[in-house]
Amino acid sequence: MVMLSQTALIDKIVVQFGQKNASPASVPMDPGLKLRRADYKKLSHEELEQITKLPYRSLVGCLLYLSISTCPDITHSVQQLSQFLDCYTYAHWNAAL
Repeated sequence: MVMLSQTALIDKIVVQFGQKNASPASVPMDPGLKLRRADYKKLSHEELEQITKLPYRSLVGCLLYLSISTCPDITHSVQQLSQFLDCYTYAHWNAAL
């Protein structure tokens, strides 16, 4: 039997995105969560500046790598998050975390 594990990489990602004290979740994403495209025209300049500083694309990229390599159970959630790489908000960021 062959078993793959990337716990070291997962631990690194957890620390990188400031989730060291986070509790594990029983499901990858809340089943009732409905993410929508953000309309950046409705946001203030300050809000837009704060959102663009979030490393959302980097986090989704890390999750995508994990889902392809050793964590297929998160694939659907990562696919949902990847639809918003060009129009994310704090709701998307929180869902990814």
